[in-house]
Amino acid sequence: MRTADFFLNLLLILVVIFLSMSIVWPVRALVRWLRKQPPLERPATWAWRIAGLLSLLNVAYFVGLVAAIMTMGSGAFAHGIPASIIGLYTLPLIGVVLTLALIVLVVLAWKNRSGAWIGRAYTSLIAAAGVVFLWFLNTWSLLGYQF
Repeated sequence: MRTADFFLNLLLILVVIFLSMSIVWPVRALVRWLRKQPPLERPATWAWRIAGLLSLLNVAYFVGLVAAIMTMGSGAFAHGIPASIIGLYTLPLIGVVLTLALIVLVVLAWKNRSGAWIGRAYTSLIAAAGVVFLWFLNTWSLLGYQF
């Protein structure tokens, strides 16, 4: 039972990290606009965009999977895998590509000292959470089409 508790707590922490992007991103944009700060350099700008997209995608997958499980009847899998589930399982595969791109951009942002250190640290946190989320999905055979 401890293993289940660990994975449930891990999933909760990851979802909170990904959901935090929905607050941090607009606040960051508002602060930059109010201070009339110039745009960030390319690696940092793209890192923020991909981190936001990755966070949205991972939360959408989690919410979609929970909703699909809760709304399906007992005979939903009688004639194969429903199309909605197949479409949902495509999201983590896109997440793999976004996570890899985010890691590259975060490394470039740190190397070039692009943006504030707190922004680089936050996008690094999102990248790390993306890697852990993929590990979590792979552990539970939720990554790819492992039916």
